[in-house]
Amino acid sequence: MRGTAGHPDVAVLLCADLGRRVELSALRGWLQQALPGVAAHVVPSLCAQRAEFARALRGVPASRLVLGVCAAPSEGAYFQARLRRADRDPLAVEVVDLGRIGRLHAGPVATETAKVLLAGAVAKLRAFSGARPEQLKPVRPAAVSRRAMLTWSVFEYQVVPSVDAGRCRADRGCRLCVDGCPRRAMEADNGAITVRKSDCISCGVCVTACPYDAVAFPGATAAQVGAQIAALLSAPASLWPRGILFTCRHSPALDAVASRGLTYPPNWLLAEVPCVAMIPPAWMLAPLAMNAAAVALVPCGDDGARGEMEAVRGRVEYCREVLRRCGEGDDRIRLLPEETHALADALRDIPAPAREGPEPAAEALFAAAAASQVLLQLAGRYGAPGAAAIAHPSSPFGVVDVGEACTVCGACADACPTDALRVVQEATESVLAFTPSACVACGRCVPRCPEPHTLRLRQVTDLRRLAAGPVDLRRTRTPRCEACGAPIAPEAMLRRVTAILGRDGAAAAAVITRYCASCRGTAPPMS
Repeated sequence: MRGTAGHPDVAVLLCADLGRRVELSALRGWLQQALPGVAAHVVPSLCAQRAEFARALRGVPASRLVLGVCAAPSEGAYFQARLRRADRDPLAVEVVDLGRIGRLHAGPVATETAKVLLAGAVAKLRAFSGARPEQLKPVRPAAVSRRAMLTWSVFEYQVVPSVDAGRCRADRGCRLCVDGCPRRAMEADNGAITVRKSDCISCGVCVTACPYDAVAFPGATAAQVGAQIAALLSAPASLWPRGILFTCRHSPALDAVASRGLTYPPNWLLAEVPCVAMIPPAWMLAPLAMNAAAVALVPCGDDGARGEMEAVRGRVEYCREVLRRCGEGDDRIRLLPEETHALADALRDIPAPAREGPEPAAEALFAAAAASQVLLQLAGRYGAPGAAAIAHPSSPFGVVDVGEACTVCGACADACPTDALRVVQEATESVLAFTPSACVACGRCVPRCPEPHTLRLRQVTDLRRLAAGPVDLRRTRTPRCEACGAPIAPEAMLRRVTAILGRDGAAAAAVITRYCASCRGTAPPMS
């Protein structure tokens, strides 16, 4: 979505009190020149006097708002209530804490940083497709003002995920989002996934656990995150090289750095997500494939999220191993310490720019199905050996192999939620095919194989296999029915059935191996 000069689609409201730290006139002019379809306004006392927000809202026709504020608001319910009264989507707003930027950096540097962060917010908001009622949960803020009580704006809305039944594969037995939810707020029932809003903490882990992009979570979709990262890395400003700094939406860590008078290079550009526990390896590596200098993750700091942070640590270590295999320093991916001084010290430097190369479309890299493209793009940029195979417990990919005992029965394919394993019926043969880029190493195929020790799954990222695409794991001839000519079953399976039946079942085996299931009831008796 893009507006025109006369009809902007995004309005940026800047608090006039930021003028003590940021060059507002230069910032406003840059926004309107560099970002077509954006209208920028400086609002007196936007943060201190709430009436100014309501007054500014009445004069802004754009349906989507970016707020440049002196501090992130502690009471979002007020802004949401005003938006609802103005018949606006209460979630079509991005809040950028420019006050923190002003405390971390001085003068022109703060202004340049603000340009890039606002460009990222605009791009993220333009990729916002709206929210539906089932994606909203009313919650009571921890602190409620008297004004909010009197105006009935006590509740604010918290985003919760919803599942697109058209994309979901729960009817195929997929439970990846259910298994990934740290609060068990999702459950599978009768081939469908439901979300218990009361238990959901809006961490977003289910979004990236789903390999089909079937979990919708306004504010944290692959399209929104990809659009924001692309804008942060490409916005025309003087900051370069640029690093991406992922942080939880409610983390106090960076505020603590600013409040203690510490700082870090302005090249580290903030991208807020519901929780860093939702960030998969592909999201950590995608910015590097887009020529970011580095990616860092700020820990959540929530004692209840310790288990999730262990998973994050594993993914970071996997990404660092990928970089080592590519011949790069692994400090391009960082999991930062929680202590304030140590955090600031860990951000003190930023690596030299990565090697130049073509930059792919961001939206393509952040989609669930593009995880293999991220690895291959990165390997091409850094010149990684094509035969590199990375075995790691946090590898997002797996490799499946089968032995000679495989009968191409299809049990493993029936259990595979991503169609990485499929049985393909050709004219004269049955084929068990494997697509490495679709395998998420969930392991559901292994126990379903009826032949012991025949199917093996390794949690390995094999660049050669990812680049090669689908492969045939096993081929076997498919006999045709003597009565109707239809395929009967894979020959390897028929041999196995014959062996199981033995001599006593020779007559039954003769029928099974010569006729299809539809014709066996009318087949002549076998002597």
